[in-house]
Amino acid sequence: QPLQIYGDKPPLEHLMLFRLTRKVLGKDTENFPQKTGDCTAFGAKNVGEYLECCQIVMGSISNFRPIFPCYTYGTGRMIGHMLGNGAGCVGIYIAQSANQYGFIARDDDNVPEYSKQVAEEWGRDKSAFEKFIPTGKEHLVKKIAKVSSWSDLLASITNLYPVTVASDYGFTQKPMRDGYHHREGSWSHQMAIIGIDDGDQDKGIEPHACVLNSWGLNAMGEPVKDFRDPNL
Repeated sequence: QPLQIYGDKPPLEHLMLFRLTRKVLGKDTENFPQKTGDCTAFGAKNVGEYLECCQIVMGSISNFRPIFPCYTYGTGRMIGHMLGNGAGCVGIYIAQSANQYGFIARDDDNVPEYSKQVAEEWGRDKSAFEKFIPTGKEHLVKKIAKVSSWSDLLASITNLYPVTVASDYGFTQKPMRDGYHHREGSWSHQMAIIGIDDGDQDKGIEPHACVLNSWGLNAMGEPVKDFRDPNL
């Protein structure tokens, strides 16, 4: 059936999944900022929430539940044998976590509010999250796949599968004169790709992706006070 995002039929070379999410929820997902080195978990959280909305459209699930990133952070670090001191994780461990341990919801029983303290505790100590593992395993991402090219990314997004990306590439905080954020410097960071545009040479539109960050900034690099901000 046609996806009622743009009209009768979405142009597959220009598919922004936030439009679909706004149709399902009536708003954007809540993209609150990370408080420690848990960007990998936020990349997975954002992809997982967008995937939920896509699955609602496809009829695979019936309701949306917001994802708690600290659980994914802890299980990912457990897979990578990184529990203990320090912060951060690795993208592949987070993908394996979603596949093996699933997600828990922020509104599940006894799930605390997100905070720096909670994220760091769950990233250090298995005992902080292990009681939630049976619940998480009820909500597995059953298949994961490596996306390693622009054509892979096009195929994934146009089949309604958002993509999380971990790399050392940095980008400008504010768009350049051409309207795009350009690669600049280096980050060890993970984000979520929620849209794709294969460009139009006749109109001077470069191929580009819509990337959702976890720093609480909008597309202009400014702090967001209202998470319904369409520039987020």
